[in-house]
Amino acid sequence: MSGERQKLVIIVDESKKMFHFTSTHLVGVCNEAWYPYVEGKLFEYVERYLTSAKIANNVTLIEPLRACGINKDYQVTYNPRNESRLIINGVSKKGEISSIITFSKSLDEGYKQFWEGIENKDDFDLNQQLSTQFLDPLLKQIA
Repeated sequence: MSGERQKLVIIVDESKKMFHFTSTHLVGVCNEAWYPYVEGKLFEYVERYLTSAKIANNVTLIEPLRACGINKDYQVTYNPRNESRLIINGVSKKGEISSIITFSKSLDEGYKQFWEGIENKDDFDLNQQLSTQFLDPLLKQIA
């Protein structure tokens, strides 16, 4: 392990099957990045984003904090990677920041293209299609 476990908060919109990091570079440009997940697999998707972005070695716990309207806040506890401390402090010796920014931009752009390609959004089954058509191929490209 890389040291003491760290915590962050995510906001989850269960009606859209999307979540938002409230800290780290995964908040996106102008704090507007929302990430898709499949119902019943929030833990796996949060862990996948955090490990792919080299913020965490793994996620150990996701627990509810509070609800506000349709959104719910969850606290995520994770084991940090050594690189994450460098990135969070804005210091990079190996170019981690540029690769993380590229990762975040790829996710944002990939999701926009994915969603724009859906003709009938009202009838679209996000749970069934999201992982196989968007997230899995994107993560394979950047792995």
